[in-house]
Amino acid sequence: MYINGSPAESGPNPRSISACLKAIDKSGTAISSQEMNGRTLLYFDREEETAHARVHPPQEIAGLYLTAESSGGLLQMVADFWKIDIDADTALLARRDRLAQTGKNTPIENAPRGVLAAFSSMYHMSAGPRGTGNRSTHSLSFRADERSTIQQLLPRIALYLGGDCRSTPTGWEIKPFSNESRLRSEIERLKTAAISDDKDRPLTTKDPTGETLIIIPPPKEEIQNALDNLAALGSASIPALVSFLSPERPGITQAVIRLLGAMDFPAARGALRSFAPKLQANRELAAPLLLAELARTMHSANDTATMEWLASVACDERAPNDFRWEARLALVDAGRIDLLAAKPTERNGLAPISFPIRNLPDGSKQANPPPNAINPLATCVDRSGMTWAVCLSPSLGNPTDLWLARGRGSRWEEFIFTGKSFPNSQMGYRGGYESLPAVNALSIAVDGGRVTLGPPRSRPGSMTNAEFQTALRKPGLTAIQRNNLIRRWQRENSMRQNVLRQKMEMKLSELRKDTDGDGLSDLVEVRLGTDPAKADTDGDGVPDGLDRNPVAGKSRSDSAKNRLLQDVFSAVFGGDTRPDPIFVVLDKPHWQEFMGSSARVICISPDEYLRKGTQISGLRALQFGGPAEPSSTILRLDGPCAFNEARTRAEVHFWRWKPQSRANPLWVYYGGDSAPIDYIALFSVHGWSWKLDGIKPWKINDVDTAMGEQMRRTYESMDR
Repeated sequence: MYINGSPAESGPNPRSISACLKAIDKSGTAISSQEMNGRTLLYFDREEETAHARVHPPQEIAGLYLTAESSGGLLQMVADFWKIDIDADTALLARRDRLAQTGKNTPIENAPRGVLAAFSSMYHMSAGPRGTGNRSTHSLSFRADERSTIQQLLPRIALYLGGDCRSTPTGWEIKPFSNESRLRSEIERLKTAAISDDKDRPLTTKDPTGETLIIIPPPKEEIQNALDNLAALGSASIPALVSFLSPERPGITQAVIRLLGAMDFPAARGALRSFAPKLQANRELAAPLLLAELARTMHSANDTATMEWLASVACDERAPNDFRWEARLALVDAGRIDLLAAKPTERNGLAPISFPIRNLPDGSKQANPPPNAINPLATCVDRSGMTWAVCLSPSLGNPTDLWLARGRGSRWEEFIFTGKSFPNSQMGYRGGYESLPAVNALSIAVDGGRVTLGPPRSRPGSMTNAEFQTALRKPGLTAIQRNNLIRRWQRENSMRQNVLRQKMEMKLSELRKDTDGDGLSDLVEVRLGTDPAKADTDGDGVPDGLDRNPVAGKSRSDSAKNRLLQDVFSAVFGGDTRPDPIFVVLDKPHWQEFMGSSARVICISPDEYLRKGTQISGLRALQFGGPAEPSSTILRLDGPCAFNEARTRAEVHFWRWKPQSRANPLWVYYGGDSAPIDYIALFSVHGWSWKLDGIKPWKINDVDTAMGEQMRRTYESMDR
């Protein structure tokens, strides 16, 4: 048996090769070793009985186990032991090595989340390549369990590497298959070996912050080996591998996605692109994870079709968020961030703030509403025949914000921000989050220029307490029926609690008031942080209502810092079509315009962002940061950017805050969904310009330290 390393690697570590050999010898198992070219050859026999085998290798063996970090190293072991020459096709070996790498990358879902992710940046613990964590050494492994001669063994090793072998006058030669019928036969054999009737379902668990995590277990070892060997046969095996793609078999599907992504054939990438819509339409629990995995495998692709597909996914609002984010990271890794880069014509020109509503003013349902369409809480018709609706919308940051919509026929014509939220004191709580009110949680009446919101005319929820008690005592009720009944009662009871109990009166003139005439109401400007009394807050000559960057004027310098921050923004939000504002959390001296998104971009200081809290927790945010103490890094700091001495490499640390769709008044104090995920962007100089080389997550392993740091920052923000 061959293993990596040397017996000389001794010391206190009980798992060193030397300590393991001594332990095996003490157990009574005959074993001896020999170091060859940095590897260790283990003989399961006594030293005196193996001396002859070292000079005259055996013609027949009872078994063999080989492990190496590359296919070339594996063949070298065979050549060294049997003292023969092996000539192998380099492209064949390179393909097998790429496939072996698919088992090395730890998926990004294993990266720290919640509190761990939020505060890991303080310790500057680099996690290695994107999503890998501490990269462990994996290897190719070959095993033969029956008696074999070298003439029988080499064809099996060649098949494991994806090729065929033949003897030559000087030794052996391993090349790709030339016999088509034998290749097809081998594909069918491996395809049959990979078929399994075992259950293949995702698992759920909790992370340290209590957030639910979905885990896709890998397939059994024999199935994985069959799939690996199948992929090693090259492009001819692609149809067989594609046949295993199914959302209902997530373990095998994830393994096949990784293998197809590593095969570097246009047909393989095309098969993955064709499979993506099937996953998007599937409601299986693991479908979003498989989509993210699919995008992740594309990072090494360089064909135009794949790059354009990734760019379209990154900007597709209907795609799952993780899928879109992985598509963006794949574009960064492939060096094609230009597909998400800012366009000079996108500086100004914004549509009025609006959001999709499922019901049309005439009472009909909207055909094919977008996923983020909102059900109005209540509607009414005024004396002029105009329809009014009151809705909850996070369009300006708070999921409990009350908005008015005015329309006629099949079109909503005006959206009015009230500046008021549904009273927190009148909300129920479920799982630590406020349970948002449902349809008919209040009533609305519009008379001239006055709007009145009041208690609902009919209580939401159709089941009374008496009806619930009667249904619960019904004979023959199964456990499942009983649980469903209890859940229905809890849901409807929560709906009955979440109703408006006191009248709220508003004047339309005050809601529409625009003191500076810039196209944004005073109430909207207060929420966004622009000046209600100044039409052009940043003084760049563009009114706030039309300015995509209303608080940060155009920078007078084109420094490396400005370009690096813009590249990170482009990677995260470039090409994004959502109209909701984006907050960029950055110390005020470093504010600048950020281009490339369809949304309004608001620069805000970290202290102000914490102070506003839940008012803007429903919006996307990109926070730039860095070490709290300049002495904690050897790099030279320029605001949130860190450069090396020669200014040829740079790092930018940032957090992605996820928008909250639920009201959580404790979002500052706890992790889970509301805590950001932190990353580091790596740059280097190519020619005369900076290039974004990659984005990877940061990591921390000390839960207690992270929690303590979070509470310290929270208390400091409260003191301020």
